[in-house]
This record gives sequence, structure tokens and C-alpha cells, in this order.
Amino acid sequence: MNNDNKLKENQEIIFKELPLPEESDKEMAQNMQLLCDNLELILDNADLVIEKPEFFYIRYSWMIIGAAYIGAKYIPLGVLLKLWRSGSWIGKCPDCGGRSYIINAGGSPLSGSHSFNLVCQTCRDIIYCKQSGNFAELMKQAFDLCDRYSQKQKILRTRGPVFSWSKGLVGESVPDKILEDAVKPVSLETLVNELKKLGQGG
Repeated sequence: MNNDNKLKENQEIIFKELPLPEESDKEMAQNMQLLCDNLELILDNADLVIEKPEFFYIRYSWMIIGAAYIGAKYIPLGVLLKLWRSGSWIGKCPDCGGRSYIINAGGSPLSGSHSFNLVCQTCRDIIYCKQSGNFAELMKQAFDLCDRYSQKQKILRTRGPVFSWSKGLVGESVPDKILEDAVKPVSLETLVNELKKLGQGG
């Protein structure tokens, strides 16, 4: 089907994001530590990560920006890299004073108070911080980039059986049909392994 105008009465086009990968608490901790341990490797290969969609769209539940009264968006790795490059999602580690990279944030655009987690390049650890003020700009930049690089499946949905008093259930259940698929990202572990192979000339 190439023309949305030819839809039947019981059909509609919907757009849906791919689900986030499921993680146990242990797997989440392992993935976050994997990012800490390999942050420099990822930064050194930022152009490649941004260029390849299967790398760019790596997302996890802990890569997120949330704003009171507005909602939340999950942030692909490629968007994080762009935010870091802009300098807006860069901070200072409260422990060592080193350059650190924000991986998630949440707060109020009205009061400006917010909290966030940093990856310290020196400590190789996740640092939790709280601040007041300046959250609106932090939020806006992340929301704008997430919207710009949003990618969703285009799906044809056919409504299932409908009830008729005279005939009972009429019609058949029809599974969703993917018209345009979204990029399926690799795991963070796969990315790290691929980048290490490149560094070794593999």
C-alpha cells in the first residue's frame, strides 16, 4: 500500500517507537558501567557512532530526560553525543573536578531545580548531582534533538472484529503490518566490541 488515502474504513496508519531493550537491575548496572569504562572509546569514535544508525539509536531506560508537567523522552546515544559536543550536557565531577558527561536528567522547567547523573571520564563512575536553575535550557536542547532524530515504525493497523446485536462478532483479527520499519540498534556491548575491533585494525 503506497497511498494512505486508499485505506479501508477499518484501517489506520499509526507510528510507533521500537520498545526499549529489557534490562534487569544487574544488567542495567553492567551497561552503565560499560559506558563508564568505554566512554573515551565512544567519544573518540563519535563520528562513526553518529553516522551509523544502528549505533546512533542505541537507547536504554536510563538514558532519559524528564520534565515535570511535560513528560519524558528517551535519548539515543547519538543524540547524547551531539549534546556533549554542543557543551550543554557537560559538567564537572564533584569528586575529582574532571570533565563529566550528563547521561540523564529530570526536573522542573518552572523552578529550574533538577537532578542528573554524570559519567566522569576520570573516575569512570556514575555521579549523582542536584542543582537549581538552568534546567529549561538543558531540557529544551535535549527535547529538540530527540524530536529531530525521532524514528518510528509506520504501521498499518486494521481494527478487529466488531460486535453486532444480530450477527455477534463480525470480521477477523488482522495483525499489524509494518509499512516502514525503524532502525534496530545494536546493544551497547556490541558497539564497544565493534569499536575495539576497529582500533585493533580488525
